[in-house]
Amino acid sequence: MKLPCILNGKTIPLQRIEKRIERQDLLAWLESQSLYPKVFWKEKGSLTTRAAVGSLLMFPSIPSVEGQVRLYGGSSFAEPNGKHSVWEGFPRSCFWLPQIEISQTDGETVAVFYSFEEVPPPLETVRDEKHLYCTRLGFVNLDSAKQSKIEENFVRALNEEPHCQIGKGDEEDRFCEVAASPNSQNLSGRSIPPSAPMSRQDLPLFAEWEKALSLTLDAIASKQIEKLVLARQTTWTFATPLSLYPLLVTLQNTQKEATLFAFQLSSHHCFFGATPELLFERSGSSLRTEAIAGTRPRGKTQEEEKRFALELLHGAKEQREFQVVKQGLEETLTPLVTRLKWEGRDEIIKTSQLQHLYNRLTAEILPGISDETVRQALHPTPALGGYPKEKALSLLKELESFDRGWYGAPVGVISLERTALYVAIRSCLLQECQLHQFAGAGIVERSVAELEWEELNSKMRSVFSMTLSGHLQSLSRLTLQI
Repeated sequence: MKLPCILNGKTIPLQRIEKRIERQDLLAWLESQSLYPKVFWKEKGSLTTRAAVGSLLMFPSIPSVEGQVRLYGGSSFAEPNGKHSVWEGFPRSCFWLPQIEISQTDGETVAVFYSFEEVPPPLETVRDEKHLYCTRLGFVNLDSAKQSKIEENFVRALNEEPHCQIGKGDEEDRFCEVAASPNSQNLSGRSIPPSAPMSRQDLPLFAEWEKALSLTLDAIASKQIEKLVLARQTTWTFATPLSLYPLLVTLQNTQKEATLFAFQLSSHHCFFGATPELLFERSGSSLRTEAIAGTRPRGKTQEEEKRFALELLHGAKEQREFQVVKQGLEETLTPLVTRLKWEGRDEIIKTSQLQHLYNRLTAEILPGISDETVRQALHPTPALGGYPKEKALSLLKELESFDRGWYGAPVGVISLERTALYVAIRSCLLQECQLHQFAGAGIVERSVAELEWEELNSKMRSVFSMTLSGHLQSLSRLTLQI
């Protein structure tokens, strides 16, 4: 069927085929496909799981959407800082309409196929520079004739041969064949490969971290900033390449309180994780966001878990950090919304391994305020960057020794009815034999380097146990710091 679709004010000639199909193991279906990018998406509290492949249309920022389409994507934490980076192949910001999407609830499984009703206009007839057209046969960046190396790598991934080509006249039959994926195997019984990590590399090392924290405390004492979130990248190297999809099965089976995401842009690059943190959700004109700060482990007993929770609720350092996050959200959203309201008292939110201070903020978005405007205003929140935002980002560019890439940045789904962007924490970048982990710690007045470093270790342990729990014992032979 023809699909009325307007993106960034431009009518796009799309065709949409929707079919109810048999229930799928969506991770097995994704693994069997050879069309990139691949997306896996399961929000916390939702009964719906989604998987998508391919990219029909691509945008460098969140487009305005009118029509029955859903886009996926994300962006980098900040502009490249010129430091060490493992993010080659990832665009700085990209949101795309997939070619095939499968949505699955307990009751039904629905597959949707998008195609162009007609060939998109050639470059010389297009004047709207807000669009990026991307099909399996080519990629046209209407912003610039020159593609960066990152974008070229992304294009190369997108142009790999699909699992099943869609030809004229048999779109529906071919689509059903792809969506059913009869050759895919169920992944539920597959386990993590026996390979154990051979080495670990921290960036920065503790001595560099301690120096950066000292400089941060100086900036806080001189009233330049109130808070800064210093991050660390830890790279694990394995003897053999890790298999992505069994890792995602482990996440799916264990991380029930988190939003699960995976963005596989090529056969050897995938960014994935299980985040507890919402940047914002828009339903119609209603907006919801969350404040999360402070970290403690769950505890080995109920008594210990309760003690850790009380430390969060009454600890001076934790409360100072949390209030900065709440204040930053209020100040950022006030010009964009009405009826701003926190929901009750601060409480504790728990993941499978950790617990944090938490509160929820609701509001009504003012007319004319777009999803992209809200994203740019909120990101990064004080929970991931610092406060005040611009001064914190400037200091991070100076102090951090690596490029955060998509870590800590917004990732999510975009549609007319609802947009949901999450903060990509508790995350990993998988590159064949290497697994890159990322974590950050909020630095405020009186923060102690050793304690903040241990908080990073705790978060790293959490991410590692989510994906490679069978190798936790082997880690002690590599280091005593995790």
